Amino acid sequence: MSEQLQDDSGIHVLLVDDNEDQAFIAIETLSQDGRIEVTDVISGQACLDKLDENTYDLVILDYTMPQMTGMEVLRKMRSSGIDVPVIMVTGYGDERVAVEAMKLGAADYIIKSGHYHELLPAIVLRTIEAQRHKMELEDSKIRNIRLCAVLETAVTVNHEINSPLVAVIGYAELLNQRAESIDPSMHQYVQGILDGSKRIEVVTRRLSQVMTPATKTYLG
Repeated sequence: MSEQLQDDSGIHVLLVDDNEDQAFIAIETLSQDGRIEVTDVISGQACLDKLDENTYDLVILDYTMPQMTGMEVLRKMRSSGIDVPVIMVTGYGDERVAVEAMKLGAADYIIKSGHYHELLPAIVLRTIEAQRHKMELEDSKIRNIRLCAVLETAVTVNHEINSPLVAVIGYAELLNQRAESIDPSMHQYVQGILDGSKRIEVVTRRLSQVMTPATKTYLG
């Protein structure tokens, strides 16, 4: 288990089960871990209402419920853009349901047996840790995409600056060579143009050296 998960102040779990006895046992077991806070509802519609009203880190969803099965609830969640991790609770012989739930984006499933609730805390913590790792990877991907865009812009800007800069330096050097015959007082102005251009050239050269390995890494 990661240190980040160990230091977390609270994991908000929504438990959806129409069997009050089994829900009570699951709540008692989960609550033994001080980080886990459980809210329970007894129907699929109540689950959807809760998700509209509040934010939860994870949903434990019983498949077998009247009026709306756990699978129907999961479909409605995903179609509504609710991307909360879901652990589907199924019965023996419902492997097909478990597979379908995973295809719909369920994070995990557990088979409801006489002692299934004892496994819930470990599965909850494992699912939360996996979800946070996934979010970290997505954040890293976004940062890399942004860095890639910055590097592409820098490459373009460097090229756009360097091309006319070469011309400016070349013309300034020619003008400096002829300044004596035209007007000696022009030397200082032309030299100022040359000095400023040279400083810009140094900056663009350094920028090019910095970008070369970075662009190979991020653009390659």
